Amino acid sequence: MLRMTLVIATACLTCTFVAGPADARAHYALKKLLDGKYFFNPVAITDQGISVGTLTQGDYAWGYSGAGKQITSYDFCGTSGGADFTYITGISPYSLSGFIVGDCDKPIPFLYNVSTNTVTHLVEPASPQGASGVQGVSAGGIVVGSYVDSQSITHGYYFVDGNYITFDPPGGSGTFPQGISPDNTVFGFYNANGVDTGFLLDETGKYTTLKAPGAVSTEVTGLNSHNQAVGNIVLAAGGYSAFFWQNNTFTIFPYSTTASSAFAINENGIVAGSYTDPGGMGAGFVWNPATASMIAVNAPVSNESLVINGINNSNQITGTYGVSVKPFSFIGSCVGKSCF
Repeated sequence: MLRMTLVIATACLTCTFVAGPADARAHYALKKLLDGKYFFNPVAITDQGISVGTLTQGDYAWGYSGAGKQITSYDFCGTSGGADFTYITGISPYSLSGFIVGDCDKPIPFLYNVSTNTVTHLVEPASPQGASGVQGVSAGGIVVGSYVDSQSITHGYYFVDGNYITFDPPGGSGTFPQGISPDNTVFGFYNANGVDTGFLLDETGKYTTLKAPGAVSTEVTGLNSHNQAVGNIVLAAGGYSAFFWQNNTFTIFPYSTTASSAFAINENGIVAGSYTDPGGMGAGFVWNPATASMIAVNAPVSNESLVINGINNSNQITGTYGVSVKPFSFIGSCVGKSCF
């Protein structure tokens, strides 16, 4: 495993956005992670404010972590350090002191143990195609992912203590885990008769299914340790929308758009994602369903879209903007009297 440190120029971009239904005094200040030489694709942000994901330059890809001017890159997939591809897909909850998971370009998933500085490459022995992807890892190193069998059916799996445990919700014909919560509950969705239904799978083996009323598809994309889930639904009337779920009750993203997606939820129940604004551009949102308040986050470049990929427990965010012209990635911190 090769680790190297890059010095990247940064700039702080402060933008004004709408906050909550009655107070517009909060906004997110965005700090760029790159100067255009590299493209960063974040997947998470730690509680220390460190963005984590994949960086690419030309035909090569590495994992990265960083904030400010110094970026550390990682090669978990080869010995040369240059000719291989490392795609980080998850970290243990809100910290870089535990585990990092992702995929090599074979594709072969990997598990990196930070404390022991060791890399384990995962190959599902029951699948001739190998494990097709890894979606998350717990603080204790439990990996969750999916693989494709010889009949081209996708199944979920745990990888724990060197062993694979495969799983499928009852009645499903395809299982697509999206991650694992801080209390080791797997979340995702499964397909049955052409319809996607969300699921939670706890440590006791109990399944909970999530199917939003009036939706033709429900997918869970995030879960915290308080059993609060977020995800996306396809509406029967057309379009798709983000949702928040708790105690078997769905709250649909309140903004007047038929195109929104939730990507993450923190331990405070704050949701982060993206939506299409009235002008047709992509914007980010940070949403507190408990108070029905929201902060919109627009790209600081006109006529460009912004996507939020992760949020930590201090409500800092990470994501990308300016995809169509010159992509930039950022870390954002909320400032103002009505921050959550």
